[in-house]
Amino acid sequence: MFSTRYTFIVTAGLAILVGGAILSPAGLEAPARGQAAAQPVRTDAQKLQGAWRIVEMEFDGQKVAKEELAQFKLVFKGEEVTYHGRLVSRGNELSYAPGVSTFSFKLGTSQKLKTIDITLENDRRNVGIYSLEDDTLKLCVSYVNERPAEFSSKGKTGVEYSVLKREPQ
Repeated sequence: MFSTRYTFIVTAGLAILVGGAILSPAGLEAPARGQAAAQPVRTDAQKLQGAWRIVEMEFDGQKVAKEELAQFKLVFKGEEVTYHGRLVSRGNELSYAPGVSTFSFKLGTSQKLKTIDITLENDRRNVGIYSLEDDTLKLCVSYVNERPAEFSSKGKTGVEYSVLKREPQ
């Protein structure tokens, strides 16, 4: 039996019970006493939102010095990613240079490796793969439009591999 204190919304053949319990086609399910209702499942795009610091980076197999990494930051907001800092080559070393650039991004999760496409100016696209576990994000992005098959830039040209940690809010 249903109590009158609940309100039902029926749409597209599904009923949702508003007021603490959920009515699905299979029946009524309510959280157990003392337990909170289940949290909604967040998408990877939602989990990416916020600021991330690069803690490890290599480009074309060459590692970037840790002291250079402290200045890099990526911020995901909506469907855009803003890069704070850019990687430049100074002699035989890779280092930080100031600059801020914002691009759109799109995630793909239907393949074995999760994919990310970053659209630059003039609709140019960098393609990559990503892994997201808790507060750790791994990105491997190709600047030559051949999607990486692994999280490494060793032996490759135009490929950047980074490990990022979420900044505390």
